[in-house]
Amino acid sequence: MFTALTRSPRLSTLSITVAACCEDRGLSYIPGTALLPLTRLSALTKLSVHSVHVDLQPADIAQLAAAWPHMQELGLANQFMYYGCPELDFHPSICIEDIYPFAERCPALRTLAVAVAGDIAPAVPCQNPRVARWSLRKLSLASSRFEEGEECARVAVFIREVFPAVCEEFHMLEEGAKSEIQELLL
Repeated sequence: MFTALTRSPRLSTLSITVAACCEDRGLSYIPGTALLPLTRLSALTKLSVHSVHVDLQPADIAQLAAAWPHMQELGLANQFMYYGCPELDFHPSICIEDIYPFAERCPALRTLAVAVAGDIAPAVPCQNPRVARWSLRKLSLASSRFEEGEECARVAVFIREVFPAVCEEFHMLEEGAKSEIQELLL
């Protein structure tokens, strides 16, 4: 899908918009593997995918993080929910712990938007001690959904340990879980 873009290896900023429309039964997500050709763009510092979620797998995250050590702003999640349109509802394939490679491999990362699920276990257990990435200031979990209680606590613990500077710039659309996670971060 994005192979033609890789002919510009010095490209540093890329914004992609994919049409998603409930009336058309359009896409609500693209597979994470669709982004893998972009790993050839090692100078990439800003990437945002608009209007759709990117359905990442842990292996996709490992490859993307390894390829983009200079990444500063990474937006891989739609910032909207498709209320009343189940065809466009999205359930992520990763959990919060699966985004750890971005902390480990992207030291300049300041902004991250990604959708994660609260009801799945990590594909690979996180190592301890974990790298704390103080550069990340803004984290958006977009339309991620978490059950209040244990799932929110798990998300808050991960953010506090791995992205400690995020506390003031944490966003997600689901207000109940967002409030609980923010309280746990303080």
